[in-house]
Amino acid sequence: MIERFIDIQVEKETPDEVLKLLREVHPMAELLYVDHGWWWVGIVKPEAPAREIARNTLERMRDSDTGVIEERKYAKSIVRRWRLQEQGFALCGKYRFGDEGADFDAILKDFTFADWVYRNWGAENEKIRLQIADSGVIDDDVRLRARAATVERLKADERYLFSRLIRQNPRPVTVGANLT
Repeated sequence: MIERFIDIQVEKETPDEVLKLLREVHPMAELLYVDHGWWWVGIVKPEAPAREIARNTLERMRDSDTGVIEERKYAKSIVRRWRLQEQGFALCGKYRFGDEGADFDAILKDFTFADWVYRNWGAENEKIRLQIADSGVIDDDVRLRARAATVERLKADERYLFSRLIRQNPRPVTVGANLT
């Protein structure tokens, strides 16, 4: 049994082999079944400033007399999101599957791609930004590298979008945020 970073009740457990593969991509990855066919993949950030914001929000939601959050006052999904954020969960992607079950391969592929994009594009942009800041000017080498990085991004976007278009059973997906 793989250790979970999030302590929240779920109807369905993430298979250990899927979680293991996600953690090979990012060591703090987590995959949760939310409800009604929705799976959320994200990164757990123990030191995230958003944890304090979530903690304060949940505290304001509590009844002053009982100290309990009244479910009828707040939507279950809203309370769940704040509780996840309080534990450091940063949402990277949402997936909805029907009765046929979850396509964990698609989740893993999307998560791997989003992680690669973040690590590669973010690092290249940071190098260019630092070089510009150090020199105060943009020389031809920096300009060419920035242009090449942009072309590579467009090619990767095209490949990714094409792979999404040819898949069977399209579903709503949000991928790529909060990977740090």
